[in-house]
Amino acid sequence: RDAYRRRGNAMRLAGADAELLDRDGVRARFYRETAHWMLLAAKTGGEVAGLLALLPAEDRIDQIFVHPDRKGQGIGLALLAEARRQMPRRIVLTTHETNTRARAFYEREGFRLERREDDDVHRRVKCHYIWTPA
Repeated sequence: RDAYRRRGNAMRLAGADAELLDRDGVRARFYRETAHWMLLAAKTGGEVAGLLALLPAEDRIDQIFVHPDRKGQGIGLALLAEARRQMPRRIVLTTHETNTRARAFYEREGFRLERREDDDVHRRVKCHYIWTPA
């Protein structure tokens, strides 16, 4: 995953292949790199309360996020239900071992820890989960 740093009206792609992108360039790269993703937002009171990024071809949840002020209100469950509708045969996802709240949520919702793996980039342990219908 690439990170972008704001510099005036342009963004610089972080990393060895750094390039200066204007706003349209960032937008074009984002759309090109996420064309195979399904991006969904949960809104409450007209505000985004959660996000879900799926890679249906891989049966994978890439990102699931609930705003901290909205945790415990069923938004994560609603996002997960949508993921199950989109990928009914199987879902895989990865989170860091230290993300204990998310891990407990996934395990409560029937995800099974498949394996752990050292993440040298973030200097943490990644946990790989899988869900299949009962």
